[in-house]
Amino acid sequence: MLTFVNQGARVRMEANSPGALELVARLLPFGSRIDGAQSPDAVFSLALAAGIATSDAPHRLYEDSALLQSSPDLEVLLRRLESVLHFAVASHARSSLFVHAGVVGWRGHAILLPGPSMSGKSSLVAALLRAGAVYYSDEYAVVDGQGRVGPYAKPLLLRKSDDGRPPDGPAPPGGPVGAQALPASLIVSTHYSAGAHFAPVVRGQSRGLMTLIANTVVVRERPRFALDHLMPIARGATTLEGVRGAADEAAAWLLRFADMKREHGHLSHPR
Repeated sequence: MLTFVNQGARVRMEANSPGALELVARLLPFGSRIDGAQSPDAVFSLALAAGIATSDAPHRLYEDSALLQSSPDLEVLLRRLESVLHFAVASHARSSLFVHAGVVGWRGHAILLPGPSMSGKSSLVAALLRAGAVYYSDEYAVVDGQGRVGPYAKPLLLRKSDDGRPPDGPAPPGGPVGAQALPASLIVSTHYSAGAHFAPVVRGQSRGLMTLIANTVVVRERPRFALDHLMPIARGATTLEGVRGAADEAAAWLLRFADMKREHGHLSHPR
């Protein structure tokens, strides 16, 4: 048994062998600490069919006593486990608010890319890193009570490239990982469309707030908590909206725009 705490969320993991528990420990979300919490918010169990050896018998993953998934492919089950562990932290966090978004840091400010899975966040985050931005998150923006965005790092899981080809596998950030919570400068609502030229339009604060709300994990369960955390971002950040083509083109555009805002407060499109 292993219990960890992250952002105030308490999650317990159980396994049917020391080898299985060792595998679980490698999947703990960024910033987790081992703790002996007696009242966990969520409990997951990993039951390996035959130790960690390859077998045709299915391995099983449970939440409490309910079967989440079974598979003879252990890698498939571990990816599902990683996903549910992150979501458990996002759902039960007490000290911060979790928003589905990619995040990078750029010259002391955060750029947020809110959106659901499969919306192209990972490709654009990777392009921003290639352009010199600092990695913060591929999956969740972690927002504190002042509206600052902290790191929640994990390997970039590029489900597919912009041209539809499958990637070779998860890509490491390949550069610096953020350490300090940052105020948000940009909220970027975009998705990939082949051949599109990136020319987003500036939207108002209300559109930015609604974009964040639509991607916030606990907004229905804790609406006041969510609004208190999101309003400072909506007031301080510029919201951009538009379809993008190549991720590298969009990344270069966004960083030029962020520089203009920082230096001149100028919101027209960069050349």
